[in-house]
Amino acid sequence: MRNYFRVYLLLILVASNINVFANTKITGTLKLDQNWQKKVYLSKLNNFNCILSGSNACVVDSQIISKDGTFSFNDLTANTAYRISVIPKVPEGMSGGSIIQNGKDDNYAFFITGNDNSIITLNANITNLFLSYNLKTSIPKLAAVNNRVLKIRTEMLPVYHFMASQRAKFQLNGNNENLDMQSIQQDYLKQIQVFVQTSNSGLDSIMLSETDKNVFSIALAFYGLDFASIEQKQQLLNYSKDAFDNNNLQLLFTSSVEKLSQSLTPVSPLFLMGTYKTIDDEPFSFMNLMNSTDFILLDFWASWCVPCRKSIKTDLVDLRKTYNNNLLTIIGVNNDEDKQQAESAILKDNNINLQLYDYPELKLNKRFKIEAIPYYAIINLRDQTISVFQHIFQVQEYLLNNIK
Repeated sequence: MRNYFRVYLLLILVASNINVFANTKITGTLKLDQNWQKKVYLSKLNNFNCILSGSNACVVDSQIISKDGTFSFNDLTANTAYRISVIPKVPEGMSGGSIIQNGKDDNYAFFITGNDNSIITLNANITNLFLSYNLKTSIPKLAAVNNRVLKIRTEMLPVYHFMASQRAKFQLNGNNENLDMQSIQQDYLKQIQVFVQTSNSGLDSIMLSETDKNVFSIALAFYGLDFASIEQKQQLLNYSKDAFDNNNLQLLFTSSVEKLSQSLTPVSPLFLMGTYKTIDDEPFSFMNLMNSTDFILLDFWASWCVPCRKSIKTDLVDLRKTYNNNLLTIIGVNNDEDKQQAESAILKDNNINLQLYDYPELKLNKRFKIEAIPYYAIINLRDQTISVFQHIFQVQEYLLNNIK
């Protein structure tokens, strides 16, 4: 009778697709630094917006890093994309999901799990995780998949090295009043566009031959959609529909394809007719600005978004100095769940721009289908067009080319 029970229990486990012996995991060793927290965060990439999002919503686990720099995450979902991230020690404004992208100390790494019982080993320097990490596994097929993830980084390296060199140059010459900073900035924008287009070409070659949906999705997150032609984006969209099995699609992949499809669809101007509320609960209508300014810049941000707040304190201040309100009006769009955190951030950052509070309805976030911030939209009232951007340097380039 006891043997029959054991067989019956085994059959139940098999029928329920439960593997009691499975332990898909990642182990890692990080070279520590006193300026970085000894904690690593694990995000499960269930959606496209999780890939490079600074939100904690995608974080599923965290571990204290041991004194010798080791950590591990067990019982991971098989055949799934994950991201680990670390954060520096700073006084305020940082959270577990915060993402740094400056070409120097980028603080995240991606990996894809294999079947049950697969083990991946990661080694990296904690101060520049993305630029330094490598992955190893004894399973050849899984190693090949993760090597293609690392190839994405290889295609991005020229962009990141350029960003780091320019960042150092700006810091060195920032106080030199004899320099024409506007000309330097314009030259920078032209150069970064060339670098991004070059990296796009490399990412095109990866995605247009990719057989793994997770790798395709991660590559798309680094792809400069704003710099790609309609033909390039349409080619990627066609490939994504033709090359993969439509009967076995993952949410990460489907949301990535949706993002790609949205990039081919212009934003409807109907949102300009709506009524919104300011951070002070006052009603607001874009129609009141139609005769008082030529361009409206919408800055989508949250208190936990470090790149957003850095841009607010630097780049947006520079834009206000360069263009008066008759030319450019800057409006913040905050989506903090806790309004007090938004108000505190506005005060600490000396953010004097008009602020709309979009939570909980998220009218503007939904209208622009925003999946990651920072995010910017420019309403050009001269030619009645709407342009959207993921990076502030794209905003700067647009304004330099369109405000004469």
